[in-house]
Amino acid sequence: TTDHNIKSAFDVALMAKVMYPVNPSVNLFADAGAAYSAYTAGDTFKIGTTKDPKTVTKGDKVHAIVPIFGAGVAYNINQNVSVGAEASYQVAVKTVPSNYWGAVDLRYTF
Repeated sequence: TTDHNIKSAFDVALMAKVMYPVNPSVNLFADAGAAYSAYTAGDTFKIGTTKDPKTVTKGDKVHAIVPIFGAGVAYNINQNVSVGAEASYQVAVKTVPSNYWGAVDLRYTF
């Protein structure tokens, strides 16, 4: 199974972003970088490939640097305010499982 019982987790990412202005109000973007991912296992599970399986035991504190990729769209409401939507994917590395997520944001530029 690919389900993992994660008791607590956090990620900190550093990413580079490339933007393409579709028109003055809409931008498409892609980003990529690395994240420090850490979690505490809430249960025992196996992860990894069939050639290199790993076992994570309940209570283990696991951490790794993992690649992260994303893409999204932003709409400029005016010169300072924009709204956006983004989807990101964190690649599985060693005992850190892959992760997908999305975000909707409201930004103000000074």
